[in-house]
Amino acid sequence: MQVLEGITYTVMNRYKKSVEEHQVMLKGDRGFTIIDTWRSGQWYITPMNQEEVSYLQSALDDEDELEIACFEDWSCNYTDDGVCVEFKFFGEWTEEEKEQVEEGYCEDGWVYLYDNGFNEDQYECYIFGGITMEEADYE
Repeated sequence: MQVLEGITYTVMNRYKKSVEEHQVMLKGDRGFTIIDTWRSGQWYITPMNQEEVSYLQSALDDEDELEIACFEDWSCNYTDDGVCVEFKFFGEWTEEEKEQVEEGYCEDGWVYLYDNGFNEDQYECYIFGGITMEEADYE
């Protein structure tokens, strides 16, 4: 398949357990990255320039890693069947504080983080080991 500029594609991971979302959360001078691993997912991507066309074509042809959020025009249709959640803390944290954040997130999700003053900083989503792709029936 040849990738074309301005065409929307439905993109899925080729292999199970090969999708990772990285969400950086900050509060003051410390924070953490939540790494969610998913069994599968589906995104809509519209390459808007030749650099994006080349990047998407390379991921399709060579089974390269694909970073979804680097595209100007993308949206997530779904991620499915979470495999694991990992936290990577930076800044100064006690073990008790780390445990409290992990438990709060696992019990109440994003509500816990927002209610406790954490703000989203950076988001990245990766597909490892190749993708499948077709023109989207999506507007």
